[in-house]
Amino acid sequence: MKKYLLSRLAALVPLLIGISLISFFVMHLAPGDPTALFTDPNVKPQELARVRANWGLDKPVYVQYFFWLGNAVRGDLGTAYLINRPVTQVIGERLPATLLLMFTSFFAIFLIAIPLGVISAYKKNKPFDNTVTVISFIGMSMPSFWLALMLMLLFSVHLGWFPATGMFDPMIRSDSIFVRGLDTARHLFLPVLTMTLVGLPE
Repeated sequence: MKKYLLSRLAALVPLLIGISLISFFVMHLAPGDPTALFTDPNVKPQELARVRANWGLDKPVYVQYFFWLGNAVRGDLGTAYLINRPVTQVIGERLPATLLLMFTSFFAIFLIAIPLGVISAYKKNKPFDNTVTVISFIGMSMPSFWLALMLMLLFSVHLGWFPATGMFDPMIRSDSIFVRGLDTARHLFLPVLTMTLVGLPE
């Protein structure tokens, strides 16, 4: 088991490098210049060249990539210039909510998938097994973003049962753990339902 986990972790390294390469170079294929977002359009060309040099944008693309990769390995993902804050700080603030959503969805998939798999194996080629198989194929072919929009349209817009966005209701001032937990659960319901329905066929 340990050897298997280590091999899987080792396989992640080239995958992550490949993803970073594709993402980095696709960004450079986009039209425009990053400095145009943060500088006055009337700035002199000499000043613009100085800004580009300070950011390393005057270097070849492959040099920029290795410079960025080195910083990323050290935990420096740069600054979000639109809000003037470190990227790692912004990610860190949103990481707990992401992990909560991920583990809740994984737990829900685990609770549903194992009983369905056992019953389907026991009733192989019977109506129950065939129904689960058809639903699985439908789930695999359904885009997650479309499913999320449809669930929001039904449960949030039309029925008004669950909120469509956010992690908690800022209008709730109660210090009760139960009240806050119930509010968080209501906000988690739709994204967890979407990830569960998409993840079950897999």
